[in-house]
Amino acid sequence: MISKMPAGYLLMVLLLVPESESKSPASNERGLEIISMAKAASGGNAWDRLEIMHDVGKAILQTGEVLRYEHWGDLRTLRTRAGSGAGDMFFDGSAAYKCQTVTCDSRTKLDSTEMRGAAYLNCFGFFFPTRFPASFQYKGTRVDGGVLYDVVEVSPTGLPAADIWINHQSHLIFRAIDTHGRFHAELTDYRKVSGVMIPFTEVSDGVTISSERVTFETAGAVSFSLPAGHQP
Repeated sequence: MISKMPAGYLLMVLLLVPESESKSPASNERGLEIISMAKAASGGNAWDRLEIMHDVGKAILQTGEVLRYEHWGDLRTLRTRAGSGAGDMFFDGSAAYKCQTVTCDSRTKLDSTEMRGAAYLNCFGFFFPTRFPASFQYKGTRVDGGVLYDVVEVSPTGLPAADIWINHQSHLIFRAIDTHGRFHAELTDYRKVSGVMIPFTEVSDGVTISSERVTFETAGAVSFSLPAGHQP
């Protein structure tokens, strides 16, 4: 999924196809149209009935070290939970924490805006502009590796903006780049799960994140709060 981990790639050579990048109402309308096409190509209305996305897999570091992970994302609220065996990370929709122990009796507070921004991308929040208001500025086309992409700058209200690269032919999302250069993620190996297309491989800053299993669960299947007795 997008931005499970800090991103930033070795970039391929990019060729800019000249085209206007004006931030006009027409540009926003075109950007929303392209995002809508991406949603349609990825499952369309099937996305609207999904609640909790649950994926399990491994992250392969540049050193070759392999780390296991498990991640839950609430597509309705952007609440997040992620674990790697040494405790979990929680974002309950307003506050975020990283637990140093499984029982979470030792924890640190995380930046809730950054967590919500990452969750917005992980949960494909741009597919739900009514649920999560945003602007969608069309930035023209790019060519990378001989493939043409439409680029839309998505700016969710109160969260950092990101450029979303969408394959001009298949309309599947290929790349997400934070406009401030904090992450750069590429998505491949799309597979259909519960009627929607999910990328099972993400490459970010030399780290390959490989999902082994992705399922969708109903609300209440997992807690996004700190363990009982450890509430802030």
